[in-house]
Amino acid sequence: MPLLKGIITITVLLRVVWTFNWVETIFAMTGGGPGNATLTLPIYIFNQFFRFSDIGYSSALAVLLFGILLVFAVIYLRLTKLDESEVR
Repeated sequence: MPLLKGIITITVLLRVVWTFNWVETIFAMTGGGPGNATLTLPIYIFNQFFRFSDIGYSSALAVLLFGILLVFAVIYLRLTKLDESEVR
């Protein structure tokens, strides 16, 4: 199990980022839901860009989303103390 620590750490990190940006299923099923009940930040960004053509605002939100995920990734990797030698 210790040899799998690096792979598990990277896999969990990528899975969290992938899940956070999950748009297609929610959008296809509810489109943000009745009364915005299932509206997430990626769907909100999508709506601002494609429905309302607010390119500047949606771009700023996308950069904010990137910042949130970057902070999460840095904190997660520091908490797991992943070394470069463990990834290979």
